[in-house]
Amino acid sequence: MIRRVLLLLFLFTSISAVPKTKYQPVPMHLDRDGEKWAEKTLRKMSVEEKVGQLFMVWARAEFLNAKNPEYAKLRDEIER
Repeated sequence: MIRRVLLLLFLFTSISAVPKTKYQPVPMHLDRDGEKWAEKTLRKMSVEEKVGQLFMVWARAEFLNAKNPEYAKLRDEIER
C-alpha cells in the first residue's frame, strides 16, 4: 500500500515538473511594421491559402536529395 502511494506521489510530482510550454507555441509579438506586413499579407491570401496555414506536415529532420523518392513523396504531401 505504501509503495503504491509513494509511486503515485512520484508520478504526480514528476508530471508537474515538466514545463507546460514544452510543446506549445510561443506567442509572437510584432512591432507596428510587422503587424502592417501581416495584415497586408493576410488580405492578399485566398481562403485556400489561409486554410493551408492551419496545417503542418511532419517531416524528419534529415537531408533528402531532390532525386530521392522520399523527397518526392514529402513534396507531394506538402502540396496536397
